Amino acid sequence: MAARDSAGDATGVDLPDEPMLTTPVEHWSLPADNTLAAECKWDGYRTLCGRLDDGAPVIRSRTGTDLLPAFPDVTAALAEQLPPSSLLDGVM
Repeated sequence: MAARDSAGDATGVDLPDEPMLTTPVEHWSLPADNTLAAECKWDGYRTLCGRLDDGAPVIRSRTGTDLLPAFPDVTAALAEQLPPSSLLDGVM
């Protein structure tokens, strides 16, 4: 999905079509060296968050819905703490 600014113009950043989704498992355990192999699924919004090339923050759901208005505190943190052209995939 091509990222667009508030005017609807393409920004030059191609966002993935959708975030990576979790895969259910019956049982899991940590390896002997205690590195994380899996994590529990917590309820929330699966999102792609980041900043476009022009520095504009972006928060999108896995279906492409703009979630910026729903998370003003996260929007401010993205603008302050991430460099332009950054993308995070996670659950909020």
